[in-house]
Amino acid sequence: MPTAVLDASGDLEFIAVVYGSRRELENLRNRLTKISPLHMRGIGKARRLKLAESFLKLLESKSKYVRVLCIYTGVHKLRKILKTRRTPSSKLELELKRAIALAVSSLLREIAVEVVEADTEVREILKIIGLSCRAGSLIGLADVAAWINRRYYGKRVKPYAKLFVERDLSPEIEKLAKKRLGKY
Repeated sequence: MPTAVLDASGDLEFIAVVYGSRRELENLRNRLTKISPLHMRGIGKARRLKLAESFLKLLESKSKYVRVLCIYTGVHKLRKILKTRRTPSSKLELELKRAIALAVSSLLREIAVEVVEADTEVREILKIIGLSCRAGSLIGLADVAAWINRRYYGKRVKPYAKLFVERDLSPEIEKLAKKRLGKY
C-alpha cells in the first residue's frame, strides 16, 4: 500500500516527504535504528550525523522503492511579503497554513499515496482543509529527512544533494494566500 510520511521543520519552512510501499518503509525504519520513537532533536549531534549518513546509505540501496522529497515552503519570507497593516496576523497565519495544506495535498495526489502519516504540525495544517492523516511509527524517517533538508537545503553538499528532489512550493503558496487575503 503506497504510504507517505511527512515531517515539518523550521516552523513549516521545510516539509520532508518519504514515500513508497509500507513494507519497504518499515524495512528501512527497522534497518536504520531501534530508537523508538525516532526524533532527531532528542539525539546528540554526533549520533544525528551518523544517523543521517546511515539513512542516506540505506536510501541509495532502496532508491527504486523509497523516495524522499524536500518541500521548501518559504513561509518565513512569505510572512514578510504578505503582511500589511490591515491584515490581522492571525488571518495571515491561517491563510498561509491553508495555502501550505492545499499545496501539500496537491503534491500527495500527484505522487498517488493511499496512507498519510504526519507529525503533529503537518497533521494540524492538513486538518484545516479536511484532509485526515495519522500519527505512526514511520514518521521518524521523515524527521531524519526534514533534519537533513533544514541543515543542507540550498547547499550542494554531497551526498545530500543527489538524493533529495527539491520542490519549491513558495510561489504556489504565495499565489493561494494572496488570493484569500485579497480583501485586506
